[in-house]
Formats: sequence, structure tokens, C-alpha cells
Amino acid sequence: MDNVSGNWQRICARVMKNFIHDEQVATRRKLKNSCLKSRNPQDWTDNIIKFAATKVLRKSMKKAIIAKILMTFLGSVAALTPNQVSAQLIPQPWVSVGGIDGDITYAVGARALDLGVEVGSGADGATGVDVLKFLSLPVISPYVGLGYYSEDKGVAVSGGVQVSATDNVFVGAGYNSVRGFNGQLGIKF
Repeated sequence: MDNVSGNWQRICARVMKNFIHDEQVATRRKLKNSCLKSRNPQDWTDNIIKFAATKVLRKSMKKAIIAKILMTFLGSVAALTPNQVSAQLIPQPWVSVGGIDGDITYAVGARALDLGVEVGSGADGATGVDVLKFLSLPVISPYVGLGYYSEDKGVAVSGGVQVSATDNVFVGAGYNSVRGFNGQLGIKF
């Protein structure tokens, strides 16, 4: 029986090394004392299995709690961070001055939600409206548009780019087939 108990004590010692960290000395002593007090190998096995299962369960519970906290934090950050669309709900107006064939042309416009409208006057007193579609990039916003002008000018196509100069001011340059090349100056609220 002594040979059997010696083997079981060695097994206890190996299991304790594998499952117990240095900072848990008190628990290690309890398991060792329970192995030494009992002469029944079945008691040692039961104690080792209980201790090992407790350690594995504690580790998996810690990981699950950390994962839940991390998922909650990331979900909160995603929900509370404003996205690009909500940041552009306030219209951004601009004025535009340009020229075609020696005539000065004027326009005013506004942009919201990556769509814009520009009302302008071209050569020979032609007035019209353009609908613009913007592509929002971090600093620069190119656009294309389609419009209609009076005085037999008909359909107009336009395109250009607007660039953020400061936090509240942007500048732009564009071309309209009725109003010609133009420069833009606008404000952001």
C-alpha cells in the first residue's frame, strides 16, 4: 500500500504543478494536505478532479466576462460615434463667380447629405438650376451635376471639386456648360 500511496502523491504533485500558479499557495497547500491526510487513492483523485475543474471553469469564466465587456464597449462606441451622414445634415452654402465668353456669371448653392442645388445666371441673361451629386472624401469633395437653363440654353452639365480650407470654410472650382469656369467660396456650420 505504501508504494501505491507514494505513486499517488507523485501524481498529486504533478497535477498541482500543472494547474496551480505560484500566487495561489494557500489553495495548493489545501490540496496537498488533503492528499496526504487520506490514504484512499480515490479521495486523491476526487480532490484533484474537483480542483482542476474549478481552475478550468474560473479561467473560462474570466475570458467570457472579458469578451462580454469588450463587445459591450465596442457596441457602445459604434452606436455613439456620429457617422458621415449625420455630420452633414446642416446645409453648407456657397457663392460662385465665373465667366464664359467675356460675360460674368454668378451662382449660389447649398449642399446637404452629399446632394447639392445651385441656382445661377449665365451669359445672355440665362438663369437655371443645377442638381449636384457629391462624393464625400476626407478633405476633397468632387461633384457632377445636371441642370436646365432658360434663354434656349437648355440642359447644362457641370462638374468640379470643393476642398476644405479650414474647419468652417471651403473653396472650390468647377465648370458649367452654360456658366463656364467658376470659383466657389462657402461656409460650414
